[in-house]
Amino acid sequence: MLLKYNRNLYSKDALLKAAFNFTDKAYIHLSQTENEYIVDFVVKEGNIVSEKEFDNEMIFQTMRHKVYLETADIARAMASTIIDDEEPKPQTTDFNADEILTDWFENNENN
Repeated sequence: MLLKYNRNLYSKDALLKAAFNFTDKAYIHLSQTENEYIVDFVVKEGNIVSEKEFDNEMIFQTMRHKVYLETADIARAMASTIIDDEEPKPQTTDFNADEILTDWFENNENN
């Protein structure tokens, strides 16, 4: 099956992610011309894949990439404003040396 996608509409990242999502169901070869990405795939035995499924995956990955590009700076800005006002809790050093230095097997044999 041979599919072609306009390079002005779809990103290379979207193409690679879409193709990757079908590697378990098909053998995929990617190439490009000046204006198009070309997807040539052969469905693996026992699987069913339609070109419409791949079309939908290309749209999904394109929009996912677009949302990422539009929100990455916002997410970074929000993450950099997180301030932890909580005082660090002191570590306790209360311990019983006899309990720590006693052989574990000795303790279990007495039970």
